[in-house]
Formats: sequence, structure tokens, C-alpha cells
Amino acid sequence: MPGWTSCSLAAALACSAPAPASAAPSTNPAVPESASTIGVVVVDATSVDTALRDEIALRSAGREVVTSDEVTSVPAVRFAWAGVEWIADDEARLRLVVSDGRAYSRSVTAPAAQLPRAVAGVLANMLAAIEQDAIVPEDTGVAVPLPAAAPRPPTTTPAPTPVAASPVGTPAIREVRRASWGLGPHVTGVAMFGLGPPTDLDGFSAAGAAIGVDAVHRRGGLATIAVRVATHARDGVRLVRTRVAVAGGWAWRRRSFELLSRVGVSVEPTIVRDRGRSTVTTAPLVGVLASLAPAFVWWSARGTSGLRIGLDLEIAASMEARARPGVLRWLDATSDGVTPLLRAGGLELSAGLGVGGWFALGRGRLRP
Repeated sequence: MPGWTSCSLAAALACSAPAPASAAPSTNPAVPESASTIGVVVVDATSVDTALRDEIALRSAGREVVTSDEVTSVPAVRFAWAGVEWIADDEARLRLVVSDGRAYSRSVTAPAAQLPRAVAGVLANMLAAIEQDAIVPEDTGVAVPLPAAAPRPPTTTPAPTPVAASPVGTPAIREVRRASWGLGPHVTGVAMFGLGPPTDLDGFSAAGAAIGVDAVHRRGGLATIAVRVATHARDGVRLVRTRVAVAGGWAWRRRSFELLSRVGVSVEPTIVRDRGRSTVTTAPLVGVLASLAPAFVWWSARGTSGLRIGLDLEIAASMEARARPGVLRWLDATSDGVTPLLRAGGLELSAGLGVGGWFALGRGRLRP
């Protein structure tokens, strides 16, 4: 069997030998051998996604395009099976088997964002060339890899002794490779609200931003580390809180939607600056947290990276280290009495809007 030929989109036909192909026995008796037009293109459901199928249909020149998992019977017209082996972000190998048993393959190289379009264009050119007998098959007598194409009509001749099938010339069905880990840096703006007693200081308590990194396993396990800086000022007194949190959880994905759930622990040093005259540092707050983060992800064409935008909702409970459970409060004593100014700790709700990215570690894709 000749080696595969490497082609770009523009040279998909120029690199093919012009010698006419010899006729091969039909592996599908339902298809008339005299028909030259390929009426149906069956794309391999395991290696061709919806985006590539749409590109193929756009260039099908009136041919019907279906996926292999939709085929329930052998098409009544001449057809071709097409599969793609994704070799790298910018390289793929197109495999084509016509219903009369002729097999072809081409290597396609293009920038990652344009690779599906290039594959579809090479496929369209190959189909047109096959109909005109303008390219030579790499093999003949190859069975089309469709469950519906396997049965053959009974014959009166004795069945030959079974022989192990040779893999040579049979298009390989590529299993989609998934990356073991994905890394997701993100930045989130947050607003924090105190809940419960003391009721004289419930409501808005601080605002700030958080930066963190998520690591997600291909089976859904999630680990997160994040640093949040929040502040609130009132009557010249400013509170600054810096929290470090470590959490674990689960990532659930469905197409472009994902939901990250986390539980974890935190340590949060706090500093209060009193009208520029003095700075008070307390023992850090220690606590626990639970969060939900629904988001929408725009995945790249290869599915190895994505842009993520979503919400982050968190409930947390914290207290001053080495102290009894409770809320830190800062009060302003004046001649008119005591005025509550700021609070930190206790039960708090935070809500934020974040943006981030996903990147595969190693080869394989992250897109579900």
C-alpha cells in the first residue's frame, strides 16, 4: 500500500497521481457499479464533530451528509465514508472509503482555527476527483466501516475458511483523546454582605477582587487556590482583608455550560487604618466556605482551550483565630454615643462576576 500523501488545501488534487483507478469488486451489492455520482457522505461520528460536519455539508455540492450513528441501512446510492485522525493542532489525516471498496487518505495541514475548514475543502475536492476517476485509490476491496454495510447476500458456494482480517488498508477509527488535566486561571470581582447578628451592621461589608487557579481532572475532580483582597471604608476608618483559600470540589460540564462546586478552608489577615493616625492588626480570621460557579465557555476549534465567563456565589463562616466564634466589629465612640462602623467575619455571602480561561495540560482536548 503506498504511503500517505501530505497536501495543503490548495494542493489537495495536484499531489494526487492522475492515473485512472482500476475497477474493484463492489462490497455493497445494493449500489450500482455504473453509478459515478457519490450521493451520500457518511461521516464518522467518533472523529467528526458538529462544526466539521457543517463545514462538510456547506461544500457537499448537493450530496446528503449524515453521521455514522444515524445510518440504519445501506444507502441505495453510491456513497462514501469519511473519518478524520487528528494528529496535532495544525495537522489531520483524512480517510475516505467509497462504497465500491476503494480507499483513499490525505494529510491536511492548516492553522488550528482553520483546520476544520481545510479538511472539509480537501474532502470536497477528493469526492469530485473520485467521481471523475482522477485519483488512484491506495487500496481496493476495503469494507466500509458501517454496521449496516457488513451483511452480504448468501451464496451457493461453500464459505471459505475464516482468515484473520488484515488491518492494512482499513481506515482506523480514532478515539477522541482527552487531556488528563486542565488549568484554569481566573479573576473575579466580588461584593460581600454580612448575614445575621449583629443586626446593626448587616448588609454590605466589603468589596474587592480575587485571583485564583483551578485544576480540573478529566473525570471531574477539581482543586482551587485563590487570593482575595477586599476593603471597606466608613467615616475615615478603612478595613483591608486579604484572604487565602484552598478548596476542592467537582466540575460538571455540558457542551458550553459548566458548573464548578467547591468547599474549602481559608485564612484571612485583617488590617484597620484609623483616619491615618494608627493601624490595628488583629489575629487572622479562619473559616470555611462553600461556593457554586456557573459559567459559559467558548471553546477553541480543537477543544484544547477556552474562554470562561461566569458568576461566583459563595457562603462563608469565619472567626478570629484563638477567639470565641463571633464577628469582629469596629465602633466609633463619640459624645453622642457609640456608632458601629465596620464588621468582618461571622456568616457572610459574596457574589461576583469572573473571567478566566481553560488550557489543556499535555495533548488531548478539554471540551466535553
